[in-house]
Amino acid sequence: MVTQLQDGTGFGFASDQWFSIGQLNTSPNQMVYGLRFQLPNKALTFGYQDIIDNSPRIQWIGDLFNQGDLEFRFADSFTSTTSNLIASMTNEGQLILPESNTTGLANISGVKLAVESDSFRTGIRVNTIQANTTGEGVGLSATAAFNQSNVSVKGTANGGIGIGGSNIAIQGISNFGFAGFFNGNVTVTGTFSNPSDRKLKTEINNTENALENISQLNGYTYTYKDHEDLNLAKGLQHGLIAQEVELVYPELVETITYPMYNKEGEFEGTGSYKSVNYMGLIAELTEAIKTLNVKVKDLESQLEPRVVYEKSFTEEEFDKIQRNAYQLSQNTPNPFSSSTIISYALPEGIAEASILVLDLNGKLLKTYDVSEQRGQLSISASELNGAGMYLYTLYVNGKDMVTKRMILK
Repeated sequence: MVTQLQDGTGFGFASDQWFSIGQLNTSPNQMVYGLRFQLPNKALTFGYQDIIDNSPRIQWIGDLFNQGDLEFRFADSFTSTTSNLIASMTNEGQLILPESNTTGLANISGVKLAVESDSFRTGIRVNTIQANTTGEGVGLSATAAFNQSNVSVKGTANGGIGIGGSNIAIQGISNFGFAGFFNGNVTVTGTFSNPSDRKLKTEINNTENALENISQLNGYTYTYKDHEDLNLAKGLQHGLIAQEVELVYPELVETITYPMYNKEGEFEGTGSYKSVNYMGLIAELTEAIKTLNVKVKDLESQLEPRVVYEKSFTEEEFDKIQRNAYQLSQNTPNPFSSSTIISYALPEGIAEASILVLDLNGKLLKTYDVSEQRGQLSISASELNGAGMYLYTLYVNGKDMVTKRMILK
């Protein structure tokens, strides 16, 4: 053991200043190998705590609440004490990366950076960090495991001027792939928006055949399978099938490639699945509704004004109705789930007529011939194409006399 007493009367802790390097027997069964710098009431040691240890340690000793941070610095001069602060660590286990006022703050290639903390909620506290990866790797990986709220990475932007006048808590930039990949549910308490400014777009064209294209898609309810690598949503889901959407809108379907890790967190390869850009369907749905609205208005404009009786009518009520009027009541019940009743009446002299059922695109689904001057028609839900809105019309001598709407739920 080589030692040097700089100040004081012995090799103590409270008031002496000294230095030592080498091996030291601290007990009959323990041998310490390393070096120690001792200042009054504080010390820094580096080495192996015991001969059987496999891992070396850096340890700084002092007042628990006022001992400073362990700093990591870089200097480009052999004689100068001037240096750049790269990172520091508190006695609470927090890794602090300073503001990015230096170049080359943190460039991480294919390295997983993680800090685990059992006693404190913040595993990593970051002022500004830049992490870059090349090839297969993770730029920044943080894990939180606490009894209360679990937060792996937390970013806060409070006032002041950020980037171009905007405050940004966490920013992800990717020139290829994804700026963020979240393997699980994502909740946003504020607004969520996509860039849609005209000045950002080129080759702008009106959507064509939206109603026809949307009509080719099918809505489903489903539950996700349990997946070893993906944290898929739980419970009943509503949505489309990506393979079906791809046949109509291939540009709205993308194959997602995601990383896979073993139980030790080591990269093992990639998997893939198809994803649908549901936001992109909003424009198509908007145009489809507009087209459908035009069709409905056109149908309504072709209808001649007729006397309509809005409920099932009795013999006495029928006598009070003009006998030269076509009548078609609103179906009862409406909406319906199993069956519904439609009452109708024909003017005197009309021996034959039909009640037609159409979908909202004007496609004929069912024809029911009626011959009585007044009567009722029962329609079963099984005769229609599932839940939705339908049109039904009283059709006489090649004309739609009265048209109404009914809803199957």
